[in-house]
This record gives sequence, C-alpha cells and structure tokens, in this order.
Amino acid sequence: MNGMPTMHLVAAGITALYGLISLTGGIMGYAKGSLPSLIAGGGAGVLLILCALGISRWPIPSLVVALVLALLLIGNFSYSLLTSELSSVRYAISIVMLVGGVAVLICGALALMAQPRPPTSL
Repeated sequence: MNGMPTMHLVAAGITALYGLISLTGGIMGYAKGSLPSLIAGGGAGVLLILCALGISRWPIPSLVVALVLALLLIGNFSYSLLTSELSSVRYAISIVMLVGGVAVLICGALALMAQPRPPTSL
C-alpha cells in the first residue's frame, strides 16, 4: 500500500470508475452523432482517469482537479435532469452521472482531509 492513506485508494478507485463512465458516455454520444459529447464527456473522462492515476503521486492537485470536474459534471447533469422526461434515457444517464459525481465529491473531500499531517514539535 506504499504508505498511501486508505481513503486515497478509495477516492482513486471511485474517480477512475466515474472517469470510465464519463468516457464511455462521450464515446456513445459521439457514435450517435454528437461531437460535443465526445469532447465534454470524453475529455472529462480522460482527465478524471488521469487524476485517479495521479492521486498516489500528487494527491492534493489530483484530488482538487477531480473535485472541480465532478462539480462541473454535476452542474451539467443537474440541468439535464431538470429538462428531461422522467422515463427517458437522458434522465437515467443524468441520475447515474449525478450519483457518481456526488460519490467523487464525498470521497475526494474525505481523502483531502486524510492527508498525513507533518509532525508538530511541542
């Protein structure tokens, strides 16, 4: 485990999974003819995966970028949820992306709080 706090491992796993879901959604959107889906979803997915990989080496910047991306995706999919019909595929995708984003926010915040503190001298 190389001295990495357990919460960092959890945050890295959740972030990587969310990144894969976002990347997959971007690719699927592009396959249906939406270049903005590929750029937004694919780009966010790749960045989230890179953040997940970077948590072990650069925890604070990686976690902060993952939190910002999660907030942006939550904002986008909150709007999508509010403007889509209850029984639509878009509604279901919005729910999945919102739940994933909230999971990244919670785990990322907990991981930031789990930072090892330097020893204090008395």
